[in-house]
Amino acid sequence: MKKIVINDVLRQVDGIGVSKREYRKTTGLISENNRDYSDKIHSYGSDKNFKRFLKEIGRFAKEKGYQNSETRFDNITGQIFKEFARDKVKTGGRNNKGVTRRTVSNIFSQALKLSIALKKLSEAKGGAFKFATPDKLVKMKEELRPAAKNNVHFNRAIDNALAEKIVFSIKNERARIAAELQLKRGLRESEAIKIKPWQMKGGTVADIQGKGGFHRDINIEKETYEKIIAYIENTGSFSITRKTYEKHLKEAFEANGVKYKGTHSLRYTYAQNSLLGKIESGLSSKEALKQVSEELGHHREDITLHYVR
Repeated sequence: MKKIVINDVLRQVDGIGVSKREYRKTTGLISENNRDYSDKIHSYGSDKNFKRFLKEIGRFAKEKGYQNSETRFDNITGQIFKEFARDKVKTGGRNNKGVTRRTVSNIFSQALKLSIALKKLSEAKGGAFKFATPDKLVKMKEELRPAAKNNVHFNRAIDNALAEKIVFSIKNERARIAAELQLKRGLRESEAIKIKPWQMKGGTVADIQGKGGFHRDINIEKETYEKIIAYIENTGSFSITRKTYEKHLKEAFEANGVKYKGTHSLRYTYAQNSLLGKIESGLSSKEALKQVSEELGHHREDITLHYVR
């Protein structure tokens, strides 16, 4: 059998640019919670996390003496993965004190995509499938999850006036515009740092495609809209790299004496401000939550609850 390496797996799961919502209707796969399931990676953030996950497994297998290479995956068995997952539960996370139950769920969610990919690759390359099957992964998770730490909710929202001060103090204009879009319109980082010319329509950023294949239009302030248009007219696009954006935002946090909580802190702040404003205007909590969920591009309201607790 031809060997299976990390890049084979990454090519197998590559779904960047493909609508998750539409793709999962075609797979015939059902998730543990009985929903249509996609075996692909559809966002850059998930792709980054999955690559880290694969590298950790490969490194673990080599350090434990199961193989000589960190990049080989045809010899990674279900038992090796179980040892890896057990080790993460006990000694992973910050300060090597273990991981939370939510992290365990994330590990096994990634393992399911790996299992499906390795099954297909094994069949294509004429070899035996040695990794854990989906049903065995469910049993492993049920066994290991109780030993993990309880989830600790970390609310990243900050005082709105302070958030506005931080954003206003950003020296780089493109970074400041992106931060404004996150704080005042609730965009994800990936949605705010790159806007295509055809998305600019009559005062809105149109057809923003978020996670799960959901599309939405966002009305923005006239001054911000005109600045983005000016960048597009001068350079052909409005964009700033993730690294550069995060650098300037972190500097602005530090300049204002505030602990940096990541770019998502602006999105958290927007969610809480928007929910409060809608309730104060007379909407019920349920209807307000529904509208904020739509504004954030969430496909489930329980996800939005995590932002507003």
